[in-house]
Amino acid sequence: MTAKDLADPAYWARQLRNAVRFSDAIELVLKDAPGLLLEVGPGRALSQIAQQHSAKSGEVTVFSTLDSSHEQTGEQALMLTTLGKLWLGGVKPDWDGFYANEKRRRIPLPTYPFERKRHWVEPISPRVSATAIPAAMPAADPDASPGQLEEIIQQQLRLMNDQLALIQANEGSQSSL
Repeated sequence: MTAKDLADPAYWARQLRNAVRFSDAIELVLKDAPGLLLEVGPGRALSQIAQQHSAKSGEVTVFSTLDSSHEQTGEQALMLTTLGKLWLGGVKPDWDGFYANEKRRRIPLPTYPFERKRHWVEPISPRVSATAIPAAMPAADPDASPGQLEEIIQQQLRLMNDQLALIQANEGSQSSL
């Protein structure tokens, strides 16, 4: 086909009016045994006819760019899936052309995780020893009177306030470092 044929309306009229010799065309293409056939366009009619052709051997794989499943998955996803299958089949796509319209920037990654050096901030040891904070609060006796229970609750509240004051004092001394 030449550029002159593409611009000639009579050529396109003949294409529409004359018989389509698809079987002969597939037989000619399969004679060279490309290994892959790709149907470009909507639907899978030509792909299915090509798969059923008598000249097709088992090594020839037929793909279509847009089949009826594009309505559920989306056309772009189906096209990318087909491109991936073609690539797995041995086709070498023009990746520079594929990524030509994308704006890509290189993001330098930090190198320290690969230097095998530890970069953790060690916790500051508390200035208040663990013995300064009482370990346990008094337990309540189940048979205690209401007055005794109130006294135990008051002791627990005092101990909690003392612990809170020690913790706040410890935090204040650490922030001044």
